[in-house]
Amino acid sequence: MHSVHRSSVIYNDSESELFTNETENFLNSLGMFGWKLGLDRIEKMASILGDPHKKYPVIHVGGSNGKGSVARMLESIYRHQGYRTGLFISPHFLSPVERICIAGNPLSENEFEKTLSELKPILIENQATYFEAITLMAFSIFQKFKIDLAVFEVGLGGRFDATNIIEPLCSVITSISLEHTNYLGETIKDIAFEKAGIIKSGVPCVIGNLPTEALSEIQKKCNAMEAECIDGQKQASIQLERTSPDGMHLVVNSGGRREQIMTQLVGDQQLSNLKTTFATISTLQSRLDCSFDSIKSGLEMLRLKGRFETWHKSPRIILDVAHNSDSLKYLKDNLLQTFARRNYIFILGMLEDKDFAVSIEFLMELQPYIVCTTPNSPRALLPQRLQEVVKKTGLKSSIAPDIFTAFSSALGMCHKDSVIVVTGSHFLVGEFYRQESKLAQKLDEWGRSHLD
Repeated sequence: MHSVHRSSVIYNDSESELFTNETENFLNSLGMFGWKLGLDRIEKMASILGDPHKKYPVIHVGGSNGKGSVARMLESIYRHQGYRTGLFISPHFLSPVERICIAGNPLSENEFEKTLSELKPILIENQATYFEAITLMAFSIFQKFKIDLAVFEVGLGGRFDATNIIEPLCSVITSISLEHTNYLGETIKDIAFEKAGIIKSGVPCVIGNLPTEALSEIQKKCNAMEAECIDGQKQASIQLERTSPDGMHLVVNSGGRREQIMTQLVGDQQLSNLKTTFATISTLQSRLDCSFDSIKSGLEMLRLKGRFETWHKSPRIILDVAHNSDSLKYLKDNLLQTFARRNYIFILGMLEDKDFAVSIEFLMELQPYIVCTTPNSPRALLPQRLQEVVKKTGLKSSIAPDIFTAFSSALGMCHKDSVIVVTGSHFLVGEFYRQESKLAQKLDEWGRSHLD
């Protein structure tokens, strides 16, 4: 059993240096090794470092959608309890330092560069992929900063994901849907099999809202590994009192207490994620003590970037990283639940390996105008091809070559009661953040012209 000590120390490094060209070029060069699923390389590299990932307790979070949200919820709650936390997430929006957080703060660029420089010989010798490099860095950095608890989000799948050499206190599988079918299989059962790869012998597994096919596969793996399978949706007692554009008002029954919680999260999927989070905390209570007050403060203070995030109120501008059919369906439901029938304008950019045709069908109920654009990724779907699919649905659309042009176009057709939604990819939302000041200036110009 891992020993855990408490700490109120918050890591806060004010250094903010731009990455050197050498660092950026080296990270990008790792992309030439592509996707190489398997654990041999990461196990070997971690062993050379003395297996730093075994020096602290870990919660391992996988799933198709919601894993990033649940990982962030758990980190925030345990941090408010007083644990010094480490958080590993992906992908990033602006900089890879976002993927490795200590006590709620992204690693400083100076520390990132220093660690990468130290590990470079090992990474080169073993032809590490980009994701393996960042994962190994997280293993090492969390040991260096003597964290009490790490929360690791799975990158792709589970069974062969680089994070899967960790030995967690608990495994979490939030949801399962069709994704990355070229790597994980073409059926829900195939994908569930890959996700179930994070289930370890004798380690409890908390599950979210899973399709019947997936649930059967997960339970089968839990039985084979003698791991308790805990249905987070049935265990946690959380009721939605009301919802607003600013978040959800919840009533939680816990330990004989009936408490209200206000969270900035919105929608049925986040309600499911909250239940999964509560069940995980309850499962680990004997090993990671956590009070209800910490849960409440951890959730009330949590802001999830790019998860139904209101960037501007009038006109309402929503940023959401929904990138597959399930997540776009949740986004559609959230919009209808929160804003009802409005004039929706979507700035949509997707990757070519996503089920974009099915995804767009889910948006038809909103009858949005769609500005098709290009995410900043080599896997980006060309906007011309995206528009071809949109046209088949009968929805009105146009093409913009980049996020700034798309945003300008959307503003040109909106009024104060419109809802502009930027979605379809982490890369597209990330590019929005990258050009945030320029886009804010464009919005100010629009505002002045509409006030005159």
